[in-house]
Amino acid sequence: MIQTIDQKTTLNTQNFYKYLPSLSSFTDIIEPSNYFTVPDDWNLIITDVVNSTDAIRSGHYKDVNIAGCITAMAVSNLMGDMDYPFLFGGDGMTLLLPDSALPGVRDILFSIRELVKSNFGLKLRAGIVNVGELKKPERIKTL
Repeated sequence: MIQTIDQKTTLNTQNFYKYLPSLSSFTDIIEPSNYFTVPDDWNLIITDVVNSTDAIRSGHYKDVNIAGCITAMAVSNLMGDMDYPFLFGGDGMTLLLPDSALPGVRDILFSIRELVKSNFGLKLRAGIVNVGELKKPERIKTL
């Protein structure tokens, strides 16, 4: 699905995030026309430090933070100047990236899981879910 922001800007897979319009006011978040559908060939990537609360209680706050944010640094190096959304949550990350990034991201996640285990004694969970899969009707549950 190709979406158009204006007559000059068409969102496609590679430029999807870069050309999203900025919101000028906090109240703009409630306007449905300010939302755009993530392309089906993008992926949700999530990392999480297992038992991070216990590690923090035992004095390993910095280790948890480093383990949680190291993915951001590595992916940033991989993606170069491509714009993409991400969120750092203290003990993990959530990112949205196109399929074209997956080979490198998979290598990064595997390496970082090993690095976190060997350097900090922590377990880092990591997962990748295709946005198109998430949108399938059989995947959507109504509460």
